[in-house]
Amino acid sequence: MRGVAMQISADTNEVSYHAIGSDDKESETTEKLKFDYLVLATGSTYSVPIKPDSRDYARSATEAKLQEVRDHIKKAEKVLVVGGGAVGCEVAAEIKAKYPSKLVTIVDANKQLISGNNLRDKFYAYLNASLEKLDVRVILGERLTERLSGNGLEKRTLRTDKGTAIESDIQLLCGGFSPVATLVQEVHASLMAVWAGEEAPFLAGELAAVLRKKQTGFTKERRLKR
Repeated sequence: MRGVAMQISADTNEVSYHAIGSDDKESETTEKLKFDYLVLATGSTYSVPIKPDSRDYARSATEAKLQEVRDHIKKAEKVLVVGGGAVGCEVAAEIKAKYPSKLVTIVDANKQLISGNNLRDKFYAYLNASLEKLDVRVILGERLTERLSGNGLEKRTLRTDKGTAIESDIQLLCGGFSPVATLVQEVHASLMAVWAGEEAPFLAGELAAVLRKKQTGFTKERRLKR
């Protein structure tokens, strides 16, 4: 079934949703689906085009957006990647490998790339050596003074909180993802931090909400119980 979940009723064990038709359009009619068990796996949002717009359901629209950014990257001489996580490092390396003559810069506020993931020193040594071999410029421990809300497709000079000026023709925002947690919060806010049934009311009798995002600190390694 293809649709957009709008609301969860913990009293009637129902999910209200809008169906998405073969024309990739969201219906305005609200339908309901009964459940005995409900697993919430709502994923995350990310800046386009790394992840498609959550409200745009047509494959052609995603492909067009990707092509637009690809064309801008091809024309650019200087590329700025904001965010030195796994996605940021991959994007920067892919661009530099494809276009060796371009100046590709990663800027991240943390003191190391892909921080907070408890990875081995061997991994970091390989990562840093690989980016250095590609000649990717890496600026760590500094954050942009301007908070970007999305990718930029124009020539700009941005500054960090330490005064470093970074010139770029395109800015790619790879600064992390955000969990889609609206439905969980509407059912019961406590599910944002605990496992249902262990430290919070066991909603709907059979509701298990599993949220795992290390970056915001609400990971809990626990066993679900009925």
